[in-house]
Amino acid sequence: MPVPSNAIKSLEEAVGHAVDAANVQEERLSPDAMVRFVGQHLIRCGTKAASEEAAVVRKLRADVSQASADDLLDALARGDQQVAQLRQRMQSALEEVARPWLAELAKFLGSDMAAEVAPVRRAQAVAQAVDSAFTAFREPMMALLHDDALGLKAAVGEEAMHEIKVATRITATAAAKVESRVEWTPPAMQEDVKAALAKMADAQKAAEGQLREGKDAGAELNALGELLDKEWMPALAARLEKLATDEGIEELHATLPAVTRDLLPKFERIYRATGDGIVRQQASPSTPSSTTCNTHTHLPTT
Repeated sequence: MPVPSNAIKSLEEAVGHAVDAANVQEERLSPDAMVRFVGQHLIRCGTKAASEEAAVVRKLRADVSQASADDLLDALARGDQQVAQLRQRMQSALEEVARPWLAELAKFLGSDMAAEVAPVRRAQAVAQAVDSAFTAFREPMMALLHDDALGLKAAVGEEAMHEIKVATRITATAAAKVESRVEWTPPAMQEDVKAALAKMADAQKAAEGQLREGKDAGAELNALGELLDKEWMPALAARLEKLATDEGIEELHATLPAVTRDLLPKFERIYRATGDGIVRQQASPSTPSSTTCNTHTHLPTT
C-alpha cells in the first residue's frame, strides 16, 4: 500500500520535532523511541486511516532502525569522549615517562661519545624509540581486543577479528643528507650546468601547468626539448669524453669506483627504509637527485 502524501508530510514534520527534541535534551534517541515519538505525533495530527498510519510507522521503523544503527555504530567506534580521555592520560604519561627518556637520548647524541654517529643512525635511533613506545600501547590493546571476557570476538566473529592487523612499527626513516666522503663533482653540480638545469626546470613546470589546465603545452615542451638537446646533453657528452682522455684516467679508474662503493650502501638504506614505509602506507618515497638527498622520519597523521 503506498504511503499517502499527507502522511509523508506529517511524518517529515514529526521527524523534525523528534530531532529538535533530542537536540534540546542533548540525548540520542533510540530507534524505538524515535518511532514511538513519530507515531504519537501522527496520531495527534491524524491520518486518513489506521492502515495508513501503520504503513508509515512500519516504513519509519525500518528506515530509522538501519540509519540509527549505522550512526550509533560509527559514533561508538569513533569514541570521541573516550579518545579525549585517552589522549589526556597518554599526554600525562608521555610527559612523565617519555620526556625524560627522549631527553636522555638527546643528551647522549649530543655527547662526544656520539660525535661520529651519522645523522641517519641518529634518526633511526629516534624512530626506534617511537616504535618502542608504540609497542607499549599496541600489545595491551591487542590483548584487550582478543580477551574472551570482553565479548568482542563473539560479537564480531573470531575469523573476522583475526583480519584486524595492527602494524608493529609506525615509523619509517631514510638517511638525512647523504654525502660522499670521496671528493667528486657530479655533472649536475657543475657551475656551467646549473643554469641550464634551472631553465629546464622552469620549462617543465610551465608545461605541467598548461597540461593541468587542459591547455596545449607544445611550445613549453619544445623549449624543454631544445634545452635538453643544446645544453644538458652536450654537458654530459663532454664529461664522458673527458673520461677517455689522459686527464680523465684517474676519475674513471679511481674516483668513480670509490664514489660508487661509498654511496651504494647509503642509498640502499634509504630505498629500503622508504620501501618499508610505502608498504605500510605511512611514508612517501624520497628520490635523491645527486650525491645528497633529504630524508625525514615519517609518522602517520590523523
